[in-house]
Amino acid sequence: MGRIDEKDVPLRQLAWLIHENLPGTSNDVIHPAFCASSDLEVKPGLRDLSQSQSVPIEECNDTDEDSFEKLCAAVHSAEPLLVRGLATNMPAFEKWSFPYLLEELHSRTFPVEIGTKYSDEEWSQKMMTFKDFLENAENQRLYLAQHRLFDQVPHLKRDVIIPDICFSESINPDVVDMNMWIGPEGTVSPLHTDPRKNMFVQMHGTKVFRMVAPEDSEAVYPFDGMLSNTSQVDVEHPDLTAHPDFAEIRVFDATVNAGDALFIPKTWWHYVRSVTPSISVSFWFD
Repeated sequence: MGRIDEKDVPLRQLAWLIHENLPGTSNDVIHPAFCASSDLEVKPGLRDLSQSQSVPIEECNDTDEDSFEKLCAAVHSAEPLLVRGLATNMPAFEKWSFPYLLEELHSRTFPVEIGTKYSDEEWSQKMMTFKDFLENAENQRLYLAQHRLFDQVPHLKRDVIIPDICFSESINPDVVDMNMWIGPEGTVSPLHTDPRKNMFVQMHGTKVFRMVAPEDSEAVYPFDGMLSNTSQVDVEHPDLTAHPDFAEIRVFDATVNAGDALFIPKTWWHYVRSVTPSISVSFWFD
């Protein structure tokens, strides 16, 4: 086969054409870990701390007349806000499921996390196809986390709408970093901070969040070195002998369902656990 001139056939278009002509998905199997069960109402939420320590994150509904004003105020004051139903007008809310993404991403290769959470010593990463990712969750916890999937598969970007609040400082969509999070029930992101503001949008499934304000950073016992943005505390089962100051601070909790969006201010600590198989998109902005 001769050399292909990208001026005539861009590499992304070529990759798409190759993917479209690979074998189909008719015989593929999605592991049960990625299939929501029928007893969602009994799935565990966050483990309660003392009543005075744990408080709900403020929320509003996207259909409220003043919802955008509340969101603007939250961004201005750097306070978290849960907006119910913000993403229900996005095509991804209706379209995206694991069978749908298997069709779209079948033989594409992605970096997949292996392990309960990235701060564990046994955590690792491995490149695998999306097909293998969905088939091989038997004896290992797999998570396609914080991946710039829209750079790799641009046509999926048509299914999402960047929230208006992300353009508070710039109307250029290129300054919004968009990442995908795809995984089974039970994936965990330990308590950590992000370098930018974040609108975290839940497209499929349910996740629970536990957050801590930046002024309480010392009480979450950050790691030293490269993981200085990550806490040593297991915020659902804190070891108060090792981390006694954690008992003295307030945490903010939320359950984020499909179609909801959570505003996470820059430098706020947040812990995330998937209650069900889950597909999410994060929008980082300034």
